[in-house]
Amino acid sequence: MDDIFEIKNVLCKRFLIILHSITYMIVIIPRISFFTKYPMHEKINSITYSIILYLIVLFVFTLVHKFKDERDKIKIINADLIEYSFNEREFLLYEERNRISQELHDSIGHSLMALSMNIKYLKAIKDKAVINKELDDIDAVIKESVVTLRSTVYNIKKLDEYCDFKKEINTIIEKFNKLNIVKINFNCDNNIDKSPMEIKNNIIKIIKEGITNSLKHGNSTEINIDLSFINSDIELIIQDNGNGCCEINSSNGLNGIKKRTETLNGEVTFQSSNKKGFTINLKIPGGVSND
Repeated sequence: MDDIFEIKNVLCKRFLIILHSITYMIVIIPRISFFTKYPMHEKINSITYSIILYLIVLFVFTLVHKFKDERDKIKIINADLIEYSFNEREFLLYEERNRISQELHDSIGHSLMALSMNIKYLKAIKDKAVINKELDDIDAVIKESVVTLRSTVYNIKKLDEYCDFKKEINTIIEKFNKLNIVKINFNCDNNIDKSPMEIKNNIIKIIKEGITNSLKHGNSTEINIDLSFINSDIELIIQDNGNGCCEINSSNGLNGIKKRTETLNGEVTFQSSNKKGFTINLKIPGGVSND
């Protein structure tokens, strides 16, 4: 009965419930009627009791699975909200890049316009002293523009390079802990901080996709994330206690994990079996920076 209620197709579920009920009646009524030696009124009472008990069990199963379905829907909604919040860092970086770009446009654009006007003015005058003064002003504007340009480029570079790996992951875990929908255990080798920025950024996104995939498709209540080093290579294992599956069909999340791993010249495997959770295991070469 429990397996029947786990079926997602509503029509198929209803058909199997009706079939199960009919089969139960066909089996229980003749068994009591013809294979027991009780008086007729006791047989009727037994049949009535059996039917009522069956209906109660059916009603309980309906309530339990309705509750589970509602809980699953809430988990998916929460997962969608957190997946949306996962993009917060990318959004903030995008906004900061726009701010820096606008600042560069305003400052350098203004300086170039001033230089253009000074040059036009120089062409119109004959006084050498005035020309020298204007040239000094032009030189000052150029130097100021170079300083501004270098500062802007440096800020953009630092913006792209900044990544507090553990803080990012712990922020993700705290969000789930506040919602109390899943327990996440995270073990991380401290040497991850020595890894190149590209690797750290991609691992963060892989972990985010792994958590989201686990909640949406696995209905898990606990996720274990282990990040360690084997020699200089990174090994990341994301394992949940969810429903699992007999056959792994690549979703957008799994395809995203595979693509990111391949971008880093790594390898990823997915393992699962029915009712025994889902495991993502990936290895990335050259995880420790030589800096």
